[in-house]
Amino acid sequence: MMKSILVDTTARYHPIESWVYDRCIAPAVTDVLVERVRGALDRVAGLDGEVHGDLLDVGCGGGQNALTLERLYPDLRITGVDLSPEQVGRARARAAARGSAVRFHEGNALDLPFETASFDVVISIGSIKHWPSPRRGLRECLRVLRPGGRLIIAEIDRACRPEAARDFVHRFRIPGWLEGLATLSFRKLVSDRSLDSTALGGMLTGVPLDDVEVTLLEGLPAWQLTGTKSGR
Repeated sequence: MMKSILVDTTARYHPIESWVYDRCIAPAVTDVLVERVRGALDRVAGLDGEVHGDLLDVGCGGGQNALTLERLYPDLRITGVDLSPEQVGRARARAAARGSAVRFHEGNALDLPFETASFDVVISIGSIKHWPSPRRGLRECLRVLRPGGRLIIAEIDRACRPEAARDFVHRFRIPGWLEGLATLSFRKLVSDRSLDSTALGGMLTGVPLDDVEVTLLEGLPAWQLTGTKSGR
């Protein structure tokens, strides 16, 4: 029997859970966190001011983040990967409907199905809390990243303030009368079982990552990690 992600955050999404996330929660994640990722992406612009190269979105879900980034950065070649076959199917359908060039693959963050040094940028938004071994997942992200490439990870903060969690849940596409229960569930089932920014220290020990910045995202129940893979 398939284990629910509500019981085990590292479990594969049940089809119903992936549908709820895709329809109700993912739009809020895209609205608020992709804007923050833009700031980090803008730092990798070339001499012409444009962002080029190959970008991998690890834990891409239904493709909303990747497709939004394609619109914002048309010179990027974007690939998404997710463990859920239902989410990958939704992402491919969205891409086909838009005539998008983004490619989506089913795969595990702990064993990414890509060659070493394949990407100039690797991002992951709201996914690392689901990895059975975040440290191994980070190492996989760095394996497929080219030397000098950028790693950008954003995740819900275990130590987030109640008001930030409430404001974030308010963005979900759910009826207003459900927001109180949804906020409680978010705290108990998501943020309380996620990572806080201080937990990253041990995971980053010995990894080939320079210029590391870990910041709390103002007004959001989330943090962001950015860094550059060692070497050129």
